[in-house]
Amino acid sequence: MLKNRELKGYMETFDITGTNNKTKISEQIIVQGVIQGNNNYIQIDSSKKQQRLQVYVYGDNNKIVIGRNSNLNNLRIETGSKKYQSHNTILEIGEGFSIASKGRFLLPNIGNTILIGKNCMFSNNIIIRGGEFPHLIFDKDTGQYLDVSEGIFIGSHVWVGEQSYINKSATIPNDCIIGAQSVVTKRFEEEYCVIAGSPAKVVKRNVVWLSNQSQLEVDSKAYQSLIKTRKQKLDSTPNSGS
Repeated sequence: MLKNRELKGYMETFDITGTNNKTKISEQIIVQGVIQGNNNYIQIDSSKKQQRLQVYVYGDNNKIVIGRNSNLNNLRIETGSKKYQSHNTILEIGEGFSIASKGRFLLPNIGNTILIGKNCMFSNNIIIRGGEFPHLIFDKDTGQYLDVSEGIFIGSHVWVGEQSYINKSATIPNDCIIGAQSVVTKRFEEEYCVIAGSPAKVVKRNVVWLSNQSQLEVDSKAYQSLIKTRKQKLDSTPNSGS
């Protein structure tokens, strides 16, 4: 059953129940999932081509916004669960975002926040998790509840390598690269870094990245270095026909 919707997009088995739930979804986005609760807001802006997205929201006052020109590849977003609802969560993703297959963004705890900047590129099998609820973690001596997050913050123009895991205490600054299979568990501050490992740490500084060669200026040092390196590799490769 579809309720409380404002959209142009195509909703594929997307069930919305509750009151004052609002959706603004571009016509290029095919959404599958559930909203069960009240006062939830979902906005998915326009894309250059058709995209699929899974959204499962259980709880009240949750917000999901994804900017224009995204490449979602059936990204799965989960806020709470059917048995354990989550409230007052925020997921905001800037424009130009892309992610390969099998991505999952999880906001199980009340108040979870995930903020992702513009023009980020995520590879396949990326998991971002805001907490562990319904599982509970306490300090053994004081009894203090420990599964608390001030938010997950990922800057603009961040490249995340395949099978990486980003947890509730992570900050990734602008223009960084996360190495494949990394586990990011802390708040980093330096931009233009390669961050890798389990747990992740800065392994290289003063690095820039581009999504493809067309973004390079022909008269730049970077372009000249690329062409020189490729030529050297070609010249050193034995001719298979000789």
